[in-house]
Amino acid sequence: MTHDQEEAFELADRLGVMNFGRLLEMGRPAELYQRPQTEFVATFLGTANLLVGEQAATGVNVGPLHFPLKTDLTVPEAHRVQVLFRPEDVVLGTSPEALNAVVLGQGEVEHSTFIGAFERLRLRLPPIAGARPIAPTVPYGNSAIFVEATRPQEQARRLPLDSGEAVWVGVRRIHALAHPGLHFLIPTDGSPLAQVALEFGGQMARLAHARVTLLGHGLPASALDRHLQSAKEKLGSGLASVEVRASGDSLALAVESETERRPYDLVVLGCDPRKSLSAAEQVLRTGDHHLLLVSASGPTPTRALICVAGGEPGKDDVLFAGRLARHLGTEATLFSVIPTEHQVNRARAERFLAGGLRSLEGLGVAATASVGVGGIGDAIQQQLTTTPHDWLVLGAPLNPRTGHVMLDGVVEQVLINNANRPVLIVRSTHVALPFMPMTTSGRIKIVEEVIP
Repeated sequence: MTHDQEEAFELADRLGVMNFGRLLEMGRPAELYQRPQTEFVATFLGTANLLVGEQAATGVNVGPLHFPLKTDLTVPEAHRVQVLFRPEDVVLGTSPEALNAVVLGQGEVEHSTFIGAFERLRLRLPPIAGARPIAPTVPYGNSAIFVEATRPQEQARRLPLDSGEAVWVGVRRIHALAHPGLHFLIPTDGSPLAQVALEFGGQMARLAHARVTLLGHGLPASALDRHLQSAKEKLGSGLASVEVRASGDSLALAVESETERRPYDLVVLGCDPRKSLSAAEQVLRTGDHHLLLVSASGPTPTRALICVAGGEPGKDDVLFAGRLARHLGTEATLFSVIPTEHQVNRARAERFLAGGLRSLEGLGVAATASVGVGGIGDAIQQQLTTTPHDWLVLGAPLNPRTGHVMLDGVVEQVLINNANRPVLIVRSTHVALPFMPMTTSGRIKIVEEVIP
């Protein structure tokens, strides 16, 4: 067993790649490197460029670009895929005609590194309409596409490139792997609130092409089996996949056991915050997933209010909410609050909101930004009252001392006041920071009313 990929490539006839105790793939080293089946293996076994595309009859489409595909891909036509190309598959030239490959576009050299027999480059390209990059990761506040490339010194001497220089970028070979998509977990005990979560979670899963796991709990075994069969039928068709799981444990223990078995992106929970938030807190503490609280039936939402603070937790809020909003086809407003007593650091906070708008733009989400002044809970409520937002996004504040998710105080009040709206709580691994102050510029506007 080793974590050294080069050592494994050199010594092994066959490799097995594990992640969190699960064997993901096994095969010959060259096969796993060139034609992996999962994103983790693709990125673990070497530098990878990954874009989201769609399978077509003769290959793969990435936005307006078409890549011929010589290898078989066992997913339905027009299904989303991940398009992998290694740094050595990237071609550079002075013109599109010189590439003799599928043209990604004209990029700019971010930096280059001498590594002996090869030169390593990082290239920045403008966004490609309809394409979403996975790797390399796009920094927060950036909508560009970054590409890693390597080339032998002979090619580097023929076309020397320094940082800041423009160059045309193409790809000579790709591999496509099935896109895993989002994975939703919907706990259900047959209660009216669970039925609401089931209906709403199913709507969102269909739009997001997400896989769904129904987790039955809180009922005798025979009744639980009947309920899960009924719940699966109620979800209906149009989902990427539906799995049914049953547990004799309480809600929190059932979710904890299931999320240890496999990771989930989102738990959809029927919960009335006016009665209790303890279940929501417990579910948030069981893993790295985010939580969508639903307490009332309604149509699929069309505009999100994403309440953000500065720092790393706020970035997590924007990026996951933006990913979900893109799937749902909803617009968004980034919203932050300046407490009356903290009228400082406006420029820094403005940069954070502006960066959030650029990140959402890169995800294909139409967004604006707005700022309230005064008490946080009251400012959020006023924004929801005066503008048509039908779902709400909040960060899950962590206790700075324990690191546990806490939904008391301002968050609890906001949840209670918006019990009829779906509320997405984004869980961050970072300790939450106070709300940052903002200033006006471009599409960012200050809400001048001071809320006592």
